[in-house]
Amino acid sequence: MSILAALFLALLVVQVAWPRHSPIARVVDQVSGPKEGPAGGAKGDKIGVPAGKPSGQGETGVQPQPSVLRPAVPEGDKAAEVDLFTIRATITRRDGSPLPGFTVWAQVNIPFELMPHEKLRALAGGHDLVTDSQGRCAVTVPRGSGVSIKPEQEGWRCEHWGQGNISTDQDVQLAAFQVIPVNVRVEYDDGLPYSGRLSTMAVGYSDRASVSDGNGSFAGIDPTVPLRVITDDERIGYGSQTKVFEPGDLRVGTTLHMVLQRSDKPDGWVEIDLSEAEPDARYQRRLFPVDSSRFRVDGSSSRPPGTVDVIKAVNPGKYELTVSSGNKIWRSPVFEVKPADVTRLRPRFEPPAGVRVTITDETGTSLPGAVVRLRDGAYAAFPAKHSTGRQGLADAQGQALLEGVAAGTVTLKVAAAEHEVETREVVLISGETLELGRVRLRPAQGTIVVRVENMEAGEIHQVALMHPLGIGAPLEMKEVPASGVVTFTNLPARDYMVALVETKSGAATSKLITAGLSNVAPEVTLDCRNIHRNAKIVR
Repeated sequence: MSILAALFLALLVVQVAWPRHSPIARVVDQVSGPKEGPAGGAKGDKIGVPAGKPSGQGETGVQPQPSVLRPAVPEGDKAAEVDLFTIRATITRRDGSPLPGFTVWAQVNIPFELMPHEKLRALAGGHDLVTDSQGRCAVTVPRGSGVSIKPEQEGWRCEHWGQGNISTDQDVQLAAFQVIPVNVRVEYDDGLPYSGRLSTMAVGYSDRASVSDGNGSFAGIDPTVPLRVITDDERIGYGSQTKVFEPGDLRVGTTLHMVLQRSDKPDGWVEIDLSEAEPDARYQRRLFPVDSSRFRVDGSSSRPPGTVDVIKAVNPGKYELTVSSGNKIWRSPVFEVKPADVTRLRPRFEPPAGVRVTITDETGTSLPGAVVRLRDGAYAAFPAKHSTGRQGLADAQGQALLEGVAAGTVTLKVAAAEHEVETREVVLISGETLELGRVRLRPAQGTIVVRVENMEAGEIHQVALMHPLGIGAPLEMKEVPASGVVTFTNLPARDYMVALVETKSGAATSKLITAGLSNVAPEVTLDCRNIHRNAKIVR
């Protein structure tokens, strides 16, 4: 191994495994003003680095004073300097009172190019800090570093803080609160014990616990706020359930009791036997609702042959399942999921099929960026991307290849921006690619006019055009002008959801509308006063 390679390896080890008890670990009595040594320094303190590295000021633009730290390399034309900045953290109770003697873990990741310099390298890695009498502690980092602050004190929970590419001093205040251990007993209404995971939700934190034979415990619960405990779906007919415990129920030594009741509207399960899966192959599944009234359920994992994959909490209805294992695939016939029942399937994997199509407009001109896709309930959004097993993207000649599809009879959608959608039903053969030929798309002429009422001055709103069931990302989004009128043109004839979105919060209100084959524009009115704070649009 060369000397240079050995040096590189040593530096990498220092960066990854720097000890928690580093030279910077200390109690900070005063966190303001410059300090001597690599553990301190006011904003803009500098350490020498090789020439060519940036030297600058803090974000305030104030030129910092020289540090007492000596350059790490000889001064002169071949040396430059790097700024140092101080991250000051104050740990308090929720009422704002300081927490002295509180342990704080600081992780510092300095830029890789600074690692060869001893004084800068001493600042990298993890450091144990302890707060002073005012609940304060500090850590010094070079410009461009990433820092995370995690207070760690037994019997307490605390907010965390982190930031990358540090370029100025930071003053951070983090609130902490005391927690207690809580035991829990969970059983079903027929007396059988629950075994599985429990989750909690409360103001400012969450927690998880494993329950065996009905008994479990949470390590740290805030006894001053209500506690929401959530079970997993571990028994058919019961689903996931939630119970809220009030602060008066939360005491050290007390066991919380939760009885799970059978659901009056139970979901079903789908059980997939993977005994014929490829050894050590990547496994993927897609559950398609036949009526397109529900979201598709996707999943992927690495599972050895012989295991069973269970999809829980499936709404009753008719579905198709596509399963792939390595380079093979299988698609089920349509099956029905019944309430409180398990549907069992055993895939017979085989090589996938494909389909190639040339997509043009009515005149025969190629439509690059058009798509051929499996019907899955969603609308094609543009610009589109290629997705194996789901969607093929047309090239400059308008040719699109949809590959990785299960053999059998499938329904294809051929679509392009500002054109009507064509549907084709084809039969695909395992291991073969079907040449579908040319598909000509007609120009779309649909228009929708949206009128927005009661916008307040200074508020920014957008109108989103979406699938009528809210499936997938918005097809188009436009900002609402002062006139309050937004127009969408060249739309395929079909149903849409039109949503008015408050840009700052993402809250929305919506209505359904249909765009026809003509350019006669249907209108819809949306009122800002009807925006629901619990309804969000995911972009």
